[in-house]
Amino acid sequence: MERWGLIAGRGLLPLEAAKGMRLMGISPVILGVKEETDPALAEALNKAGFTVAWESLGQLGAIRRFFQEQKVAKVVMAGKVGKEVVLTGIEMDADLKTVLAGLQAKHNDAILLALAEYFAKHGIEVEKQTVVLSHLLPGKGCLTGRVPTAREEADIRFGYRTAKEVAALNIGQSVVVKNGMVLAVEAMEGTDATILRGGQLAGGGAVVVKVANPRQDLRFDIPVIGPSTVAAVIQSRAAVLAFEAAAAFLLEKEATIARAKAENISLVAVADDFPN
Repeated sequence: MERWGLIAGRGLLPLEAAKGMRLMGISPVILGVKEETDPALAEALNKAGFTVAWESLGQLGAIRRFFQEQKVAKVVMAGKVGKEVVLTGIEMDADLKTVLAGLQAKHNDAILLALAEYFAKHGIEVEKQTVVLSHLLPGKGCLTGRVPTAREEADIRFGYRTAKEVAALNIGQSVVVKNGMVLAVEAMEGTDATILRGGQLAGGGAVVVKVANPRQDLRFDIPVIGPSTVAAVIQSRAAVLAFEAAAAFLLEKEATIARAKAENISLVAVADDFPN
């Protein structure tokens, strides 16, 4: 059986990636990032019959050697790895220091692209996430019973355009808007914290929009919507969670949609031609 590597970060995406590989007849060789991988995820992977090895993100050379020793020629990166982990507090080996020293800009895409190039130089190809996770990409449309109002539709269109511009600058993927005003723009803190910050200013009824970078590299950092996103929307008292159709992963689809329905939140997968 063919073997692919899986670098597992934060969240549920690594479990879905491992399952996707298994469905393709590929045996995943999983390496969890010590600073990011949730113990609950490790337990879920073990229960699903997957073995997980562990290494610090700062030990890039050790990660590469692990996959080489396992005769792995392809790896998939799945799960959030915040650049703050790379830039603050972890011990870095010579390989990672060299990779980072060669970067003029240290935004997420630049760091991840440099890591992909590093692996490629050592004979390991970083595969597109969508190859093993295509089942998590919903088509466009409203996924809950409540469709957006006319005012919310206008905010979705405005937020979509704004989020695309922000994403193009490699700042973040999400914005919170209301009545044509931007209340919060995602940066290093992540989507959930951005939603809560925007919700405080909105006083309820905000629209959250999450999109992919217009030049999205499908190997990493594809937007993810899931239970924690909906929980943040509920806590912020936002009314709509819109995300880019066929360009964002929807985790735990049934549970996520059910929770949104129960709270009367409009969950909408949108594209450039929204609301058509």
